[in-house]
Amino acid sequence: MDLTSIPQELIIARGQFSTVRAAHEDQLKRLQILTGQLSSAGSQILRLMQPEDGEPCDISGLLKDARATIDQIQQCADQINELAAQKAELKHKAWPK
Repeated sequence: MDLTSIPQELIIARGQFSTVRAAHEDQLKRLQILTGQLSSAGSQILRLMQPEDGEPCDISGLLKDARATIDQIQQCADQINELAAQKAELKHKAWPK
């Protein structure tokens, strides 16, 4: 492939698209991890509230962590939406029809 035959602005647009796409994928992976953490917190809370001896444990620390995870999920979701919009816009520049 002769890269010199591709217009410079097209090469730049494709590089930008690739960069945004990679960031988008990273955020999706981060979201997967965060939702797993939240799910795990729910399981831990349930287990602590139903102990063998019948005495529920203090779950305040787990609830605090779950709230922090929810905040991180919201931030991650916002970034995913922003990156998706950027990606869609750059796709038209990188691969015009």
